[in-house]
Amino acid sequence: MIETRETVGATIIPVEPSWRTANPPEALGYSCEIRVSRGEDSGYVAYVATLPGVVGQGADFPSAVKDVAEALQLTLETYVEEKMPIPWRQAPNKRPDEETYQVIVNA
Repeated sequence: MIETRETVGATIIPVEPSWRTANPPEALGYSCEIRVSRGEDSGYVAYVATLPGVVGQGADFPSAVKDVAEALQLTLETYVEEKMPIPWRQAPNKRPDEETYQVIVNA
C-alpha cells in the first residue's frame, strides 16, 4: 500500500526518483518529483527536482510541501498561459539527507 499525504490541493506520494510529467486527458495535471530535507538551522526545504528554480520552505514538513506545491502550480500556470515550453531537466543525484516524493498539481 502506498502512503499518500494531501496538502493544498496537491497530493504527495513517496516514489523512486524517476517521475517527470503526466497529462491526464480530463485536465492538465503534472506529476513531479520533489525532494524534501531539513533546513540548515531549522524547518524544512523542498524543491522540484525536474524543474529548476521551484523551491519552498517551511517550519515543518507540511508547510514546506505546501509552499513548493504552490510555487510549482504558479510556475506551471505561467508557462502554460504564456505558451512557453516548460524547461524540464533530468533530476540531479539525490543527496543522502533528502526524501523523495511525487507531487501532483493541476495547471
